[in-house]
Amino acid sequence: MDDTRNEVCRKVLETPLEDIREDVFFRADNFQNEPWYGEFQIYRNLGVCQPKPEHVLEVQKALKVMGYPTHAAERNGKTYLLPGEKQPESTKTLREEWKMARLEEQKEAASRLF
Repeated sequence: MDDTRNEVCRKVLETPLEDIREDVFFRADNFQNEPWYGEFQIYRNLGVCQPKPEHVLEVQKALKVMGYPTHAAERNGKTYLLPGEKQPESTKTLREEWKMARLEEQKEAASRLF
């Protein structure tokens, strides 16, 4: 079963982002062995995440097949994945800014716990 799961995941991750379509039967845990799975889950729970730069495209593909179209945005030198298609810079919403700031606050608060 794991071989089939890995093969299905590889197929999604090798597909160009624009060719990926939502698959209502695709399971989120198909990606559980990927190094970016935590960021994938954060996005599914909060609607924003901050994957490592080398994982941004893979996380976008995984989210898109699950029905979450995203776009990457940069703030203070950090890359975030946000909901929806990329908007022109002049129309960036306050909600996007708020989500990126909120994630930073949550990460900072969590790091103080440990």
